[in-house]
Amino acid sequence: MNAQLQHSQSQLSRKEQEQQHLTEKLTALSQELTGLKTTLAEKEKAFFEQQQSFEQSKQQLGVEFQNLANRILDEKVDHLVNPNQTARNLAQAFP
Repeated sequence: MNAQLQHSQSQLSRKEQEQQHLTEKLTALSQELTGLKTTLAEKEKAFFEQQQSFEQSKQQLGVEFQNLANRILDEKVDHLVNPNQTARNLAQAFP
C-alpha cells in the first residue's frame, strides 16, 4: 500500500510539473500572439496610410497631366490661329 501511495504521489508530481510546463508554454504563446497581433495592426495601418498617399499622388498627377495637356493644346491652337504672331515672336527672339 505504501509503494502504491508513493507511486501515486510520484505521478501526481510529474503531472503537476507537466501542467506547470504547459501553463508556461501557454503564457509564452499568448504573449507571442499578442505581439503578432500588434505588429499586424501596425503594418495594416501603415499599409492603409501608404495606400491613401498613393491615391492622393495619383489624383494629383492626373490633375497635373490634364493641366499640361491643356497647356500644350492651347499653345498648338495659338500657333495655328496666329501663325504671324509666332513668326514675330521668333523674329524678336532671334534678331
